[in-house]
Amino acid sequence: MVFHNWSIREEVFGIITLKERTRGIDIFIAFKNYCFEIKLPLRKLVTVTKDGTRSMFSSVNGFIDLCEKDDDFPDF
Repeated sequence: MVFHNWSIREEVFGIITLKERTRGIDIFIAFKNYCFEIKLPLRKLVTVTKDGTRSMFSSVNGFIDLCEKDDDFPDF
């Protein structure tokens, strides 16, 4: 978070457990459900950090691709 005096604070807002598979769609659904559960407005999302794995960055069903296709997420 960036405050009015330009100080920055970073926090982990939660840990989401994936009990079975870790495909892009599984990560996407778990993340989106968690955001709605804690009432996090997705439109305020600025960036997503990725680790380069196929589940995060696949051009078809990766987490980033699914976020870009979903109207609830901003263009990042």
